[in-house]
Amino acid sequence: MNMNVLIVDVSEAVRKNIVTLLSEIGPFEITETDNSEKAIKWFKQQPYHLVLSDWNMQTEEGNYLVQELRNLNQETPIVLTTTQQDQKQAIDINNGSTTDMLIKPFTTDSLRETLDKYLAAQSG
Repeated sequence: MNMNVLIVDVSEAVRKNIVTLLSEIGPFEITETDNSEKAIKWFKQQPYHLVLSDWNMQTEEGNYLVQELRNLNQETPIVLTTTQQDQKQAIDINNGSTTDMLIKPFTTDSLRETLDKYLAAQSG
C-alpha cells in the first residue's frame, strides 16, 4: 500500500527536492502545494499518512497550518521543516502540536529516519 504524503512549502525547488528524496525511499502518493489553504482543502478531502510542512511560509507561519490540521485530525503526524535559526521559535509556538522537525537542509537518510518513525506504525 502506498502511503499518502502531503508536502507544503512555498518553494517549488524545496518541494521538488522532497519529492525526489521520497522517490529514493519508496512508493508514496504525494500531494504538494505552496500554501496552507490548499493543504487544508486537500486534507479535508482525503486521509494522509504524513504531512511535511515548511514552518516559515510567506503569508503565515506553519503554526496556522498545524492548528488547522490538528482541528481536523489529532493523529496524522505533522513534521515541520525549518532552518536552524527558526527551530526554537517553532518549538515554542507549537507546544507539542507538531510531531517532529527536520532541520534544513536535510538528507535522504534523515528524511528516511523520520518516515520510518511515523509511517511504520500506520502501515501495519
